[in-house]
Amino acid sequence: MNESPIGAAIGALLRRAARQVAAAPPPAADGNAPARAITLRLTPELDQFYAAIGESLGGLSKQDTLSMVLSGLREGSLNDPSPELALLVQRFHHLFRVHDIAVTTVPAILHEYGFTLSVLTDEHRLLDLLTDLVVDFLADRFAVRRDWLIGRSEYVCTSRDTVYKQNSVFARHVVELSWRELRPTVYVVCSGERDLEAAYRSGDRSDAPYRHVALVVETEHTTTEGTPYKVYELWRAERWNYQRSRIGLKILFRFLDEATRASTISLYGRVVPAESLDRLRAGLVLPVEVIGPHAPHARSWDPRDYIDAEYGPDYETEEYSYVAQGYAEDHLARWLWDEPWMRWLRARAAIEQDETDARMRAIKLRNAEIERDGALLRGHTPAESAADAGAAAVETKDKETTR
Repeated sequence: MNESPIGAAIGALLRRAARQVAAAPPPAADGNAPARAITLRLTPELDQFYAAIGESLGGLSKQDTLSMVLSGLREGSLNDPSPELALLVQRFHHLFRVHDIAVTTVPAILHEYGFTLSVLTDEHRLLDLLTDLVVDFLADRFAVRRDWLIGRSEYVCTSRDTVYKQNSVFARHVVELSWRELRPTVYVVCSGERDLEAAYRSGDRSDAPYRHVALVVETEHTTTEGTPYKVYELWRAERWNYQRSRIGLKILFRFLDEATRASTISLYGRVVPAESLDRLRAGLVLPVEVIGPHAPHARSWDPRDYIDAEYGPDYETEEYSYVAQGYAEDHLARWLWDEPWMRWLRARAAIEQDETDARMRAIKLRNAEIERDGALLRGHTPAESAADAGAAAVETKDKETTR
């Protein structure tokens, strides 16, 4: 954020005053020695500055104003966390802000780790809760690098995997996400139809400018309170210049087109500036910052224009037959209908539900223990606290009945 000229001037004046204090002789090492008065000679402009500040604060003397300012500077310098910890807090907040997650939703996402709204207002309490477990959870849920979160790297994320010669891996993955009711949306990201056409015409020559297509998978999660929020994972970008890579992508588009009619999977295209796509491929920016609802200069395109004459306008029609043949040979549609695969998905979903139920039971048990400890500190036994709670509930019900 750029500092205003007035703010910069005030900051410079305060720093000059602080340096003058720092240059003064140190106090005696003997803790019992009486405090010595320090004479601080201000430059004329500093003298006028503190006089004006004192006037605006109700007629404070220059000595009182200077003492208040320097005490604040000292307190702030003692309480500020280290740069690395400050970066951890900054990136924690940035992660939720760019994903359009309201601050009131953050505690619901992290309730298992003891987060509350008041924690988010206190940087020191927040740092206490940003343990390895929380960092690992955030890195996994938002598909970002752990080293970026803790301030040790500028690389935000890495690609989950490649789809080149393994379309089945991607197909199984998005179908499983659909079965887990995460409503996956696949975004095909490129720098524009003209760039794709240029790459198609020039081929894979060494002197041809490479054009890439990246895949981003958006999933929709829900907090325990029922609030939805979306996260994004990046898959490795593939070269549109290279025919095998290009046809593999088109076969995947064909599968995703069918999946949109048979599941909760969705397919969309996003055109972004070439510079943004390069930064995304390099892992220097979050996917949501490139293709999200607030991403600048992003527009839509339809990947299905490249797979079938049914959709128009038609592009690269010479490869339609290759796409149809490759789709039939890959048998990708089986992941939508294969019964053994579906049974496995159902079994896995049941296991995940059992794990979620066990985790919720552990949270309730921990909350009960906290309530018990709090009751003991207030001088009540757990039985008395339960009786008080029961009496309060009865009283509330009687009042509602009377109304």
